[in-house]
Amino acid sequence: MPECDALRGIAILLVFVYHLAFIGVEAPPGSLPSLLYSFSRAGWIGVDLFFVLSGFLISGNLLDSIHLEPGAYYRRFFMRRMLRILPLYYLVLLAVSFILMLAKCKISLGFFLLSIVYLSNLAMIFGHQVAPSLGILGSLAIEEQFYLLWPLFLRFINRSFLLPILVAILIMQPAARALAVSVMDIRETVIYVSIWFRLDGLICGAMLALLIRSPFCTRQRFAALSVSLLACSIAVFLIAIPFGALDRRSAAGSAVQFFCAALFFGGLLGISLLVGSREHLRVTGIGPLFYIGRRSYCIYLIHVFAIQAYD
Repeated sequence: MPECDALRGIAILLVFVYHLAFIGVEAPPGSLPSLLYSFSRAGWIGVDLFFVLSGFLISGNLLDSIHLEPGAYYRRFFMRRMLRILPLYYLVLLAVSFILMLAKCKISLGFFLLSIVYLSNLAMIFGHQVAPSLGILGSLAIEEQFYLLWPLFLRFINRSFLLPILVAILIMQPAARALAVSVMDIRETVIYVSIWFRLDGLICGAMLALLIRSPFCTRQRFAALSVSLLACSIAVFLIAIPFGALDRRSAAGSAVQFFCAALFFGGLLGISLLVGSREHLRVTGIGPLFYIGRRSYCIYLIHVFAIQAYD
């Protein structure tokens, strides 16, 4: 979908600026690099936009092929995912790891081995040393683990129960993170790379994919839903600010930041689909954002390494 490619372009730009600005961490206060660093701290939400898009597109593909026999259903999905993702992933993992070794940079063998089987986020949780250039593999691992489990979930859950289950999971996510921070004293970095704490965006995208295929979904209802998601995300975040929503290390911040990002980007995706589906308003899939979005996976894999090599 051109609209999704344009949003991918926005997501990769947010993440790129977020990592690029780390060069300015030690710059003098008031300097351009220091100001860039200050204004770029919200760029991490680009990852959540990727999650919403992945949940929407992957769920849509699976729902459209749910009528196939089990063998064809799984084969069609996993073969497409493997051909699209694995070659470039392994090329970058091997090349960057080799270059880091030549440069005598510390790289954990445990992290490398777990990254081969898309468990780099678990490597981070277990405390394996992570080379900064490969730290972005943690979020990719969350997506790949979702891709592995989601086809089974959609195949075996009755369609009439699917939406209530997704809503329940979405509501439980912020509560689980708040409990993890306030009671279990789990660190922010562990929450950030744990799939069981980071389902908001993926589930929100999946819900949109399900709703847009519902016979009860009209253009007006979908527009109202998209605007409601945007409004709700802003309202919840503003209400939670006095309770610490700006600090992701707090219970309130950990609870609402990912949740509000998922709702906001879900609403943005819905509006983009509505705008892009009108022929005379097809402005969401053209220009530089579309070009960058089509190449976002490659850019995401190599951009931290490129930034640090330059630095």
